[in-house]
Amino acid sequence: MSAPKSPTTTTGKQATKNQTKTKYEIPQVAQKELTYLLGEKNVCFTRELLSVYRDMAWGPWVRQTVNPHGMVQPKTNKEVQEILKIANKYKIPILLSGTSGPGFTWKGGLVIDTYSRMRKIHKIDTESGYVVVEPGVSNGQILKAIRPLGYWISFGSYPPDISSLVSLYLMQADTNIIGKEHDFCIGIEAVLPTGEIIRTGTAGLGYDWWAETRSIPVLKGLWSGAMGTMGVITKAALRIHPLGEAQDIVIVGFNNFDEAMLWTHKVTKELMANTCMIWSYRWTQWQNYAHDNGVGFMKYINDTLTLKPDQVPLGYYPMYAFASISGFREQVEGNVKACQRLAKELGGEIVNEKFKKQWPGTWHKWDEMFVDHINPGMAKRTSHVYGIESSEQSFIAITNIRDGKKFHHAVMKRFYEKYGIRHVRYYARQRDHGRVSFQRYVYMHDKFDKETLDREIALERDMDKWISTPEFKKEFPNITKMVAHTVEIPDENDPDSGKKPKLSYDPSWLIEKIRKAVDPNNIMDPASREMGPPE
Repeated sequence: MSAPKSPTTTTGKQATKNQTKTKYEIPQVAQKELTYLLGEKNVCFTRELLSVYRDMAWGPWVRQTVNPHGMVQPKTNKEVQEILKIANKYKIPILLSGTSGPGFTWKGGLVIDTYSRMRKIHKIDTESGYVVVEPGVSNGQILKAIRPLGYWISFGSYPPDISSLVSLYLMQADTNIIGKEHDFCIGIEAVLPTGEIIRTGTAGLGYDWWAETRSIPVLKGLWSGAMGTMGVITKAALRIHPLGEAQDIVIVGFNNFDEAMLWTHKVTKELMANTCMIWSYRWTQWQNYAHDNGVGFMKYINDTLTLKPDQVPLGYYPMYAFASISGFREQVEGNVKACQRLAKELGGEIVNEKFKKQWPGTWHKWDEMFVDHINPGMAKRTSHVYGIESSEQSFIAITNIRDGKKFHHAVMKRFYEKYGIRHVRYYARQRDHGRVSFQRYVYMHDKFDKETLDREIALERDMDKWISTPEFKKEFPNITKMVAHTVEIPDENDPDSGKKPKLSYDPSWLIEKIRKAVDPNNIMDPASREMGPPE
């Protein structure tokens, strides 16, 4: 297909005349310029075809979003530069796919899809332990390239075709080496909203990408997965890890959440494990049938309908904890023995062989992910409750171990006694050498319809009010809610909904000043910062 003819230059007055009804729509003249730049195959302005880009609205929030007004697929950082120059000229709001993290399309705009065509691995440096990749390079693509070299890259539970940049940095996903390494990105290359290209870390000083460097400020956080960003990432240096001489896993059954938390904390704090997690009986059961061709699904349904939150069938544990260990052979053997001793001291039972027999599907996933470091991909979503399609929503808390233990008991009690939800599956893991506890609770409803979604949003708002009360803050001073998964939408019937007290040391004013300096026309996803459903 031949390239379209170059559009004629348009004055500011003519551009205003061509501007469509809302600031989120894309003027015809801008569509022509973008089409000329990238070719017809790499642009789309038919909204009905763009529903796939409502990608990060989870749970009930997907109903609140709209399709974007257009999509472009650049291949180089130079094309990204030109796209942003056009967007600035016509003040077109930008959404990101492939480098965005939580890209809620509340009101529309132009999607820059850096995943589909920017898929090049620029460098593999095993000696310094990093790869330099474009945004579209996936977990599976990197693993395929570096495993023959004796290395792997952390990938979490995401499918092998998801962007490594998204899962490791922008989504800040907890992964299968989070116990030892909590920061997976060394540096980035980004195009600012005004079109300039910058690099962070040693790469910004003209060297290779081997360090973040303290000789200049660590700037990469300005392009995090926060709501609205300050440019488009076009390259990133991500850490890779040696497979080691030996790999092993210690699996422990616990009857008490506090003891399980203490075990994972001790193991992680001493850097004995790549990652250390607690999985509830229900989370283990869900993953088991999902990874064992649906075997056990009816038992899962029956347990969901009959068991109270703290109940499990005879012969099973309410929760299972594991430590994934790799390294030199002598090192692995010593850490396995230490993990086993600590578990027994805390009342746990080593259940490796029993676990393999009771949970073959879950064991298969753990063996691939946490022992062999192979990405098996996320389980196929299946109907969860009453045998029909259902809805789910997550509540994610990030805290320290003291508040984490207390909060677990309080939130489980609240789900059951206040909301009547008996089926809550959860997991918890230690991050950053045991300093941080990441706790995710997924609560289920019986169907997927407007009534259920309205109830989920109402529950979410009620949870927000609860964690904002003085009583909660006094009891749990260090609980923070992960807004990337549970987004607050103000309640129109409550004028105080969504309001937070202003802290004298809150750095948001400084971040906003930086944002205004690099994005004077406010084109980088302004609707996300407005935080609300379509008008």
